[in-house]
Amino acid sequence: MTDLVIDYTKVREIEVIEQFTGPADETVEPGQYARLAPSTGKLTKGNATTAAEVGGGEGLCITRQVNTITIVKKGILWLGEEVLDALNFGATVYLSNTDGTLADAAGTVSKVVGTVVPLYGHSTFKKALRVNL
Repeated sequence: MTDLVIDYTKVREIEVIEQFTGPADETVEPGQYARLAPSTGKLTKGNATTAAEVGGGEGLCITRQVNTITIVKKGILWLGEEVLDALNFGATVYLSNTDGTLADAAGTVSKVVGTVVPLYGHSTFKKALRVNL
């Protein structure tokens, strides 16, 4: 499994179908996976090491705010130059065992985050992630 390296300053929303905004109990950067922490009711980074770490109420962060973040549950995100270049169109992107991180293969618990899709009509954006959580 190879973790995807995402520069949070380059994450862009192409289309948002479903999102959620809520309080965060730690810093979650754009492009990182967040889940709802059952003990606090706040958003926190999740990973694929256990089902509890995968959690529920999950999505990919799209905002960089101090105490409140917005996550996309369904939509299309551009993750930056070259992040998805090694993956084919239609490839599956998974949650990594590393906190908040995405990968090209399943972690200990297989959690699909989305699919690589082409971006037609966007001269600088070639591959994007269709998030479906």
